[in-house]
Amino acid sequence: MSKNFGHITLKHLIIKEEKHIGLQVSANKAIHAIIESQNIFHWNDWFNMYNAPNNKENLNLIFNSFKGIAWINGAHFFEGKKRKIILILFHLNSIANERKLLVNHMSRLRI
Repeated sequence: MSKNFGHITLKHLIIKEEKHIGLQVSANKAIHAIIESQNIFHWNDWFNMYNAPNNKENLNLIFNSFKGIAWINGAHFFEGKKRKIILILFHLNSIANERKLLVNHMSRLRI
């Protein structure tokens, strides 16, 4: 196995009012082969990343599938003492509504 691990950053996404796990991935053939072999991952052009529905099974699948292949950065996904979770809101029906939701959410996070 190569010592050059790829990396994946997990992000919170909301797509069509449903929670998703966003995966920002490095250019790594092994990572992309695993993603393409799983039918839960879908590419999203808007966010420019892969995503899967946010549930415990899919989160476990991500960690188990990439064990020994990629370093998974969960700093933006898991809440920590000094970390803020930034939710990226996406609403297909109305860009104006999306902006209102995003501004409202960001003001609550004091960003």
